Amino acid sequence: MDIHNGSILRTLRLASLLVAGASPALAQTWPPAPFSESTLYSFAGAPDGSMPANVTLLTDNTGALYGTTFYGATGDLGTVFKLTPPAPGKSRWTETLLYSFTGGSSGANPNSGLVRDSHGALYGVTVNGGANQSGVAYKLTPPVPPSTQWSYAKIYDFDPYSMPLATPMFDGAGALIGANASGGIGGFGTIYKLTPPPSSGGQWTGSALYSFTGGADGGYPNSTLALGADGAIYGTGQLGGVKNNGVVFKLIPSGTNCTPVSPNLWCETVLYTFTGSDGAQPQTGLVLNNASGVLYGATQLGGANNLGVVFSLTPPVPPSTQWQETVLYSFAGGQDGANPVSDLTMMGGALYGSTIHGGGGSCNGGCGTLFQLLPPAAPAMHWTENVLYRFTGNSDGGWPQGGLTFNALPFSFGLAVYGVTGYIGGASRFGAVFTLQCAKATREVLGGAQHTACVQ
Repeated sequence: MDIHNGSILRTLRLASLLVAGASPALAQTWPPAPFSESTLYSFAGAPDGSMPANVTLLTDNTGALYGTTFYGATGDLGTVFKLTPPAPGKSRWTETLLYSFTGGSSGANPNSGLVRDSHGALYGVTVNGGANQSGVAYKLTPPVPPSTQWSYAKIYDFDPYSMPLATPMFDGAGALIGANASGGIGGFGTIYKLTPPPSSGGQWTGSALYSFTGGADGGYPNSTLALGADGAIYGTGQLGGVKNNGVVFKLIPSGTNCTPVSPNLWCETVLYTFTGSDGAQPQTGLVLNNASGVLYGATQLGGANNLGVVFSLTPPVPPSTQWQETVLYSFAGGQDGANPVSDLTMMGGALYGSTIHGGGGSCNGGCGTLFQLLPPAAPAMHWTENVLYRFTGNSDGGWPQGGLTFNALPFSFGLAVYGVTGYIGGASRFGAVFTLQCAKATREVLGGAQHTACVQ
């Protein structure tokens, strides 16, 4: 399946729903956003990268940033890039293309981020190319001096029509686990596992842990998964469920509490089915608080204004077996955000993310926002949303679809916040990497020791 059209990759979630109803967590006025945005790097298009659309950047201990672009390089087949911070006394970040995809059997068009193993190798997936023209999983090994070239290896060819849109993750044994938005027995997607070879030079092997039916069990999983301390896998299906508004699911391996039904290797439990007023069509990955077992996520539609919600799922307290969903915030559009589709990040108990629409600007439907959700402090009961930044559609870009990345600044100077815009961003309008800082009229405050806030 050729998916060489960026719009098809994330617009499935924009099917309209004729539902509404839940009240937002807290009524909100819209003061000026306290952050300003600076572009660290503007992509230039071929032979450089273009459109880092759905990427949450990866960092290392030097402060470098790693990501992918869907287009760019020869043939517009995509790139893997590294951005190195400026040297002392300098201000310019330096981009290095670690790999330019060539298409064909080696893969093309990565539409998600990267993960790193303990040896510094990077792993990711593409949606095109490969033996079945349905994407590959790949590994990039860092150079051994004096060489400066990263080494690319395809480690797996996905089955026909797989559509691997989500960034994979490592389990505790070194296997890669991820989601395919389609393919499988009924074409409604799978959760896959790629197991490394037992010895150097061997072949990775792939298996479908679970194939969705598109019914009550959900379908079309296309976001990053979460791994529990007990090895359980948590995720979302964009559609399916009782009202076809999507589900939150849990997978456990075969064993005492699981007898899989062929062809599945793991057992699925639907933790929650969305009805519309409580959210619809979840696109974001889940954040798992391993201490409490609470899951956090977002839906791109549904809620009080049918513009998406941020929600929590609390585990049942015996003898109950029902997970409890709470709408933490319903997006309102306008100066507020609308339609969150990126992964959330939790820092210091607060949730951070982006919305693809809302916030104003010159884009149709709004150019998008970056937001923070603060948990309630007793006796308050509601989470509070702060709009950190509103994109304008000018050189800062718009329609952000990637999550936010936090990284410590040198010399204990706090935290930096990084992200990407894949559309209409940067000097050449091919996308950009940005950072946030407090606007001139504000001062920086460290909330606890974990997250950065700006106050007037």
